[in-house]
Amino acid sequence: MPELTPRVPWHGYQLGYLPDDWNEAAQRAVRGDYLKTGEEFRQHRTESSYFETGVVVPPGQDKS
Repeated sequence: MPELTPRVPWHGYQLGYLPDDWNEAAQRAVRGDYLKTGEEFRQHRTESSYFETGVVVPPGQDKS
């Protein structure tokens, strides 16, 4: 078999735009700091499910 000659990019191709915060989350995961990303994402959680009620209620607001 012939010798392998990897070419740039040898790992694949660009999949498009990646927001900076997603890139930072990926870098944290590589470093093992994924819990910090989880705490940041926790701030975006809602108290009700859009799929159940059709309404998104931000944390701390009345559900009615």
